[in-house]
Amino acid sequence: MDTLYLVLIIFLFVLAISDLVVGVSNDAVNFLNSAIGSKASTFRIIMAVAALGVLVGATFSSGMMEVARKGIFNPQYFYFDEIIVLFLAVMITDVLLLDAFNTFGLPTSTTVSIVFELLGAAVAISIIKVYSDPDALPLYEYINSARALGIISGILLSIVVAFTFGAVVQYLSRLLFTFDFESRMRRYGAIWGGLAISVIVYFILVKGIEGASFLTDQSIALISDNAIKIILFSFAITAILLQFVIWFTRFNMLQFIVLFGTFALAMAFAGNDLVNFIGVPLAGYNAFLLFLENGGTAGGNLLMSGLAGKVPTPTILLVLSGLVMVVTLWTSRKARSVVKTSLDLGRQDAGYERFPSSLLSRSLVRNFVGITKWIDDKVPDGFKQKVIRRFDQEPFIVRQQREGENPPAFDLIRASVTLVVASSLIAFGTALKLPLSTTYVTFMVFMGASLADGAWGRESAVYRITGVFSVIAGWFFTAFSAFTISFIMALIIYYGGIVAMIILIVLAGLLIYRTHRLHNKRVAEDAEHALSYEKRKTDRNSIIDGCKGEVNDVLDQFGKLLDENLKGLLSEDLPRLKKNYKKLDHLLRKIEKLKNQSGEVLENLSEDASQTGYHYLLVTDYLLQMAVSIKNIAKPVLNHIDNNHKPITKAQRDELKAIQEILKARFESALLKINLRQPEPDVEYPDFAILLKSIRLARKNQIKRIKTHEIGTRNSVLFLGLLSEYRNLGLFTDRMLSVFEDMINNVSED
Repeated sequence: MDTLYLVLIIFLFVLAISDLVVGVSNDAVNFLNSAIGSKASTFRIIMAVAALGVLVGATFSSGMMEVARKGIFNPQYFYFDEIIVLFLAVMITDVLLLDAFNTFGLPTSTTVSIVFELLGAAVAISIIKVYSDPDALPLYEYINSARALGIISGILLSIVVAFTFGAVVQYLSRLLFTFDFESRMRRYGAIWGGLAISVIVYFILVKGIEGASFLTDQSIALISDNAIKIILFSFAITAILLQFVIWFTRFNMLQFIVLFGTFALAMAFAGNDLVNFIGVPLAGYNAFLLFLENGGTAGGNLLMSGLAGKVPTPTILLVLSGLVMVVTLWTSRKARSVVKTSLDLGRQDAGYERFPSSLLSRSLVRNFVGITKWIDDKVPDGFKQKVIRRFDQEPFIVRQQREGENPPAFDLIRASVTLVVASSLIAFGTALKLPLSTTYVTFMVFMGASLADGAWGRESAVYRITGVFSVIAGWFFTAFSAFTISFIMALIIYYGGIVAMIILIVLAGLLIYRTHRLHNKRVAEDAEHALSYEKRKTDRNSIIDGCKGEVNDVLDQFGKLLDENLKGLLSEDLPRLKKNYKKLDHLLRKIEKLKNQSGEVLENLSEDASQTGYHYLLVTDYLLQMAVSIKNIAKPVLNHIDNNHKPITKAQRDELKAIQEILKARFESALLKINLRQPEPDVEYPDFAILLKSIRLARKNQIKRIKTHEIGTRNSVLFLGLLSEYRNLGLFTDRMLSVFEDMINNVSED
């Protein structure tokens, strides 16, 4: 039995390493988005600063480990074997849940996930105890419900307070410095910098010092008692030093503030959130030591009263955990996906938006626009014009153009405001013992600052608001799913024993492997799309070559999709049709991306290539319309077969085959004409009239079949709809080819 428990403890630590990897991948957005988005320095320097903060913060997390041992449930009422089941359920759930969020690039709170996983598993084991043991205590005696309620209230508090403060401080900061902030920074920069750095120093002291494993209680008390003096002293000294630096050097103070704030938040993340990843395995290890100290007594008879006390965490384990986090920070693709989501929602310029609009976001924007107009009518014109001039984004746009290929998503003023406000709120909340989440505070401050900075304009507001709501909904979904899944896992492991453990471990491994493959596939698609975008955003020839490649790829896939769809219809093969429809849906999203980003292509073109860019815009438009037509063919066919309606007749089969052969021949001839890059190459191209004649003949035959009651209503609706979309495909192919020829000849819009 000792050996079995030892194996389970080892497995807990294996899961801890996995949890560290997926946890850092998700939480990296907290401390990386400001520095990366503003291009405060090179990517390597930003990552080095963040890695140093993570490594230092790991040694500050000893005191937080008690949360996993006794923060959510009362361990003195649980037996050793129950504790092991509880911890296994928590770790398996945590790895799966965080990996799923990382795969889809959504930031969530690792604190909330671990708290509600502990709560779910503890409630499951407690219910079993209550109903199986006549001497059991009431359910509420086993659970520390106040902690869970505190976390929920912390979510709500973090969202409202952080967003409001981020918006207000950013608005005032922009009024003071404007987007052309260099000259004003020389006047007010020393005070601004001194205030920012002293706030960050206070944040480091409050968030980190109590959990430092290398400081004595006397040292911690001395620093805590003199925190205000330290803040005032650091402000005075920093402001004076910065003023001299500004006068006599070209030192970029804002870059320093952003990098220093990145270090502070990275340190806070490691110090506060390391417990989320290794706290449970360490608690399991401590429980195992207590088990051995009691002579390996049967796990069902040993209460875990020893976990209720204070158990120090060895510094070496914290440092090793920090090293794992640092390696993950440098190597994780999923971390960059989560950072990208945050940056997309906060970038200064409008463009392709990852999230669609929603009814709620449209309603909010419409009401906000109405309120803004009402306020504008009440505000004097002189004051209004002054405010408009302070928020003129032209200097930032010029700075972006000067940066070239990879400009910053926002400027250093917003980055420093985000870091300073987030640091001060977290420090203040910690000092007042309020359960503010680092993830929630940082993200919502960033979103509030984006709104106040004019980043959510009329072109992007509905999409950005939908994105923010999606992330917030994900936070609450984290709590619900963490509790539910962990509850179910604990029940399965408790009643299934070692067999259930093995099955769950294998299933967890398979699920992680599948999400890893899915994420890699998405990364590869994004990389392919980015490469395609790079190829078509320089000059006229690049656009033509890029457009030719895209049309080749899309038309080839169109032909294959139509073939598969017709084969599935004729053979009534539902799985084949479903698989084909998924491929079509993927292709449609890809073409929509091309269409949405075609405006960016026009912006980056030289004057002599503007007409070519206009033609490229039309080509992508026709490709999208063709994809929609194919969807209008595939969806009714899928529904027809899925609903087990009668198959089409032999005559209808022959007619559809003939029409589709003509359509495919047109695709192939169009591709040949495009690849030759000649306006009128000697290529046989089936005339549209031939396709139209076949469609009209099939329609007449269908009308005859309807009149003779040979076919039913479902068949008629399906067949006539297919003929209509085949006609549209032929028409759009001609128009696209005509536009491409105009692109080659550089024909004017007139």
